[in-house]
Amino acid sequence: MGLMMDAVGARSGKFGIKTKNVASLEALKGSLQSGRIEFVMLGDFYPSGDEYELVVHSHRPAHPAAGIPLQVGCVVNNVETLYNVHLAEQGIPVTRKFLSVCGAGPPAEVVLGSRGDVLPRSDRPGGRRTVEDFGAFVSGIMMGTLTFDLDEVVTKTTGGLIVLPARPLSDDPPHALAA
Repeated sequence: MGLMMDAVGARSGKFGIKTKNVASLEALKGSLQSGRIEFVMLGDFYPSGDEYELVVHSHRPAHPAAGIPLQVGCVVNNVETLYNVHLAEQGIPVTRKFLSVCGAGPPAEVVLGSRGDVLPRSDRPGGRRTVEDFGAFVSGIMMGTLTFDLDEVVTKTTGGLIVLPARPLSDDPPHALAA
């Protein structure tokens, strides 16, 4: 966080943590090495607009609709970006991407540029995918895209996968509905 603040000329930094993760806050408090950084508790709701909430906590006016935090003098990053800044400062190239995977798939750490087989098959050793015929929302349900083709390349902006059985996601209507 300090490296990022120095790079953009920020006088102060806010590190947002959802209130449901209060145990993480306790673990992190001792790691602060700068009086310029403070922890801010964020609400436990989804989608919450954490970026928006952090801007408000920094005592800036809310950024305009369809705008970005930089328009009101804020730079918002996620933990993975801060970790990658740390690696870059040490001269270590960023070649791996952490993917949040939920639903019918296991967590993953993959090489950037990976194609296919991001999710292990359930019949392979260590594979924990619970369905064979699936679709995935790439980078979330709200802002992401639905795909049935996991041969897409993993890029630095791939945020995560929500893996669901393909049948409810396909265009084919179900044979019967119950209310």
